[in-house]
Amino acid sequence: MTTSTRGSGGDVASVTRAVAVLECFEDAEHLGVTEVADRIGTAKSTAARLLATLRRAGLVEQDPETGRYMLGLRLYEWGQLTAARHALRAAARPILHGLSAEVGLTVALVFPTERGVVHVDRVEPRGAVDFWKHRGTTFSNRGAGGVVIAASRDEPEHRRPGAGSDDLATRIARARDDGYALEFGHVIDGTASLAAPVRRLAATEAAIAVIGPERSFRSRATVGRLAGLGRYAARTLETCGPPELG
Repeated sequence: MTTSTRGSGGDVASVTRAVAVLECFEDAEHLGVTEVADRIGTAKSTAARLLATLRRAGLVEQDPETGRYMLGLRLYEWGQLTAARHALRAAARPILHGLSAEVGLTVALVFPTERGVVHVDRVEPRGAVDFWKHRGTTFSNRGAGGVVIAASRDEPEHRRPGAGSDDLATRIARARDDGYALEFGHVIDGTASLAAPVRRLAATEAAIAVIGPERSFRSRATVGRLAGLGRYAARTLETCGPPELG
């Protein structure tokens, strides 16, 4: 899939140079502007601008005494977050398999992003409809996974999907009360999803979602059973996942 962005050529070049700056620190703890410029093959003024931009983002820090740069703690935080998510995915895999086998539907581990939610792993039972061709696809926050993650957060507005929608606010509130979210057709027409939050990692909020044809979610008894199994699976992952980030 190709994404068009305004001034994409210049943007890509800037990102490439910024990444090159960060890579300079792989074998050096501290570097000056001139050293960075020499390593990436650019003018000193350009290197200074790149370092200033990365410093504002918290990706590098500057020693106030020497003026030299080092990698910022934000990269360490991102590294911890990434490692925790990989560990959580590994811990979730057998749980997803067990839940999918139990309910006969697709089960996914869902992580939030700024643009929506991502199914980082998914288990589909034999013969299930293949709704998605690739893991890692970003989906709307309006599905059950996005709604239940929004409901589990303390902030009333921060990064919530469609915070201006009264209908969505009502669904988020319902999910908070019920402990799960049930959504019909908000991601893919003809499908429904039910999701329970995984609250073990405050820094890597996630959800376990059960997805299938809408007809599989029309019975109140079936929804109750799926909700119970989904919440049980989420609680199991909470107890066996990696420890909270400190």
